[in-house]
Amino acid sequence: MRGTVMPAMVAAMVGLATAGGATAACRTVDGKPRFEIAGEVARDRIGAREWRRCALGSRWTGTTCAGEALFLTLDEAEAAVRDLGGGWRLPDVKELYELLDDACGQPPVDTGAFPDAHESDLEQAGHWTSTPVGLAELWFYVDLGSGVADGHSRGFRLTVRPVRGGGT
Repeated sequence: MRGTVMPAMVAAMVGLATAGGATAACRTVDGKPRFEIAGEVARDRIGAREWRRCALGSRWTGTTCAGEALFLTLDEAEAAVRDLGGGWRLPDVKELYELLDDACGQPPVDTGAFPDAHESDLEQAGHWTSTPVGLAELWFYVDLGSGVADGHSRGFRLTVRPVRGGGT
């Protein structure tokens, strides 16, 4: 499952190019930054979704994310997001993959909006999604540090980037 097969499959599903390489500033919307920042929340002007700026386990300090992100199984991730209340949920693969932005360079995500996202080796910044791959009981994850999407079993431990609102 590793390599270019899964990223290409996700890119085809969501109608995007895979991330990587560009060095220009991140995407804007009508000349404004793509994400409107309100404390620990980044509101996406494109998808009308709200994202937690820090992965679960770390916390917003007012200037950055502090602490370590939790690495959870998918069952633990689903329970942790449900426990947040307030409409927070696991994103589906399309929503999470849309955070990738070639224009940001490396990592391929807006680090102003998501300060805990950093360039990484595969799976070090992998975030669970609610989307099954459809093969062998695997679920998609998206690594915001590398721009890779792939699948893992529910028992693997990855991080969580909660989202609310919008819709796919």
